[in-house]
Amino acid sequence: IDDEIDWGNGNDYMSQLGLAAYQTEKVTLSFAFLIATWQLLVLIFHYYKRLFIIAYLIIIFPLVALSYAIDKIADGKSQALNTWLKVYMINVFVQTFHAIVYVFVCATVYASSGTFTTGNKLINGSTKLGTDPTTVVGTSTGLEYDFILIIVGITSCAKGCSNKGDTNETKPQTTTTAKATESSFNMSIAGDYIIYSSIYKGANEIAGGNGYNFKPMVKNLKQFTSKCDVNYYNQETILGGTEMGLSDYPLFVSPQEAGDAMVDLGYNLVSTATNHSMDGGEEGILNSCKYWDKQRKEHNVYMMGTYDSQADRDAVNVLECNDIKYTMLDYTYGTNGIPVPDGKEYMVNVWPIDLEINDPAKDTKYQAYKKQVKKDIEAVRDNVDFLIVGMHAGVEYMPDESEYQDDMAQFLADNGVNLVIGTHPHVIEPARYVGDTLVYYSMGNLLCSQYQDENYNKVTSILATMTVKKTTKDGKTKITFENLENNLLYCYFNQATWRDHLIIPFRSSEIKEYLPEYKEVYNTYKNIFLKYDKTLPFTACAK
Repeated sequence: IDDEIDWGNGNDYMSQLGLAAYQTEKVTLSFAFLIATWQLLVLIFHYYKRLFIIAYLIIIFPLVALSYAIDKIADGKSQALNTWLKVYMINVFVQTFHAIVYVFVCATVYASSGTFTTGNKLINGSTKLGTDPTTVVGTSTGLEYDFILIIVGITSCAKGCSNKGDTNETKPQTTTTAKATESSFNMSIAGDYIIYSSIYKGANEIAGGNGYNFKPMVKNLKQFTSKCDVNYYNQETILGGTEMGLSDYPLFVSPQEAGDAMVDLGYNLVSTATNHSMDGGEEGILNSCKYWDKQRKEHNVYMMGTYDSQADRDAVNVLECNDIKYTMLDYTYGTNGIPVPDGKEYMVNVWPIDLEINDPAKDTKYQAYKKQVKKDIEAVRDNVDFLIVGMHAGVEYMPDESEYQDDMAQFLADNGVNLVIGTHPHVIEPARYVGDTLVYYSMGNLLCSQYQDENYNKVTSILATMTVKKTTKDGKTKITFENLENNLLYCYFNQATWRDHLIIPFRSSEIKEYLPEYKEVYNTYKNIFLKYDKTLPFTACAK
């Protein structure tokens, strides 16, 4: 019953009622016995000092000791049985046993003396020999024995009056369990947002040749982002802006209006450490940082991964939503051979991978950089409840994660990261838990113009939504993920004109119009995604 009745936490009315009755019974009986014993022993000392001492040593003390021993044994059994009723009934039995002992003593005294006294006053109206009818005959008033009587009385009532005994023997009654406090927010995460020239030219056409309008391409994401507090995506290409000239693969420079469309949807957490971070050189990084700083000030959007100063790179950005403090760290495996300027390594977080070695255990530079990653984690870990890391790594177009991705995920999990979001391979890879850390090895391409193979691997992606829940109890915080949904998306475009880009969820009936074989494609990527953990939810496609 202990498991069903939460002692002392106020959640169970009957529990509280029973506890109050139990404590009242103990206190009332204990004080009543103490007072009665003290008064009666005064009388006994006046008339039967020697008899009392002998009786106490031979009869009363052993009985009290025996009752206390029985009480201890009974309480031990009650705790073992975890039964509130057992605890209550045993204590009633023990207190009753105490009472029988006291009544036996009192009856013996009464039969022997026939007289009761309160202090030094007679209460039966008669007197014995003496000059003062209000005092008891004898050489003592009884006061000199009070300290002895109090000790004896307390000894006899030790079980009933000892708070320490209650705490040790009936723990469920005095041990209060702190209530767990919970808070949560909803979050969505999406994949690589790659702005090819066909995409920004199409956006220019949508805008009537005056600027760039990407909003119609991404409008279907609103159904996800509108229900979430925190929305993340990976800005694969640098938003250097038209002022420095736009460019396509292999050196991307993208219009900043592409970022505007995502911010308008509610995206407020962005990673930018990618292999294309240095495509626009130092100018591209600075322009991008300036743009995202403006979005932070105007729309509370935070960008991670590329920086315009060492101070900015080392800053601890603690964000908060619904009483949950969180932040994100972001790293890329490299920058396509374009070096980060000497002395300005802060501009891009590069966790280097030597593809020629292709073995994380033997890759000394990769292993050495773990110290920096750990330092970054330690700088923020105690300041946040929820820690996210963007991991831009892996082998392009491979449906399985690489050894480096596995090693990174394990290292991040071991160092207290809660969520790892993988990008870069441009195809969907599996997801799983590493300990308590949720790991997405690769989300796939959210928006792109890459060739559509027969399996559509470069134009499908995962968009995950979840409730991030914080539970705090006894000073310890735990992050869990609830209401997890993994949605399959399709990035459509007209392969003849390389225009009309549109992101379509597989759960939408609209998918039938744009991808007739959607069911086969859906099953292919469902199996890939659930390779390691088939218990992860995967949102059904349209019927």
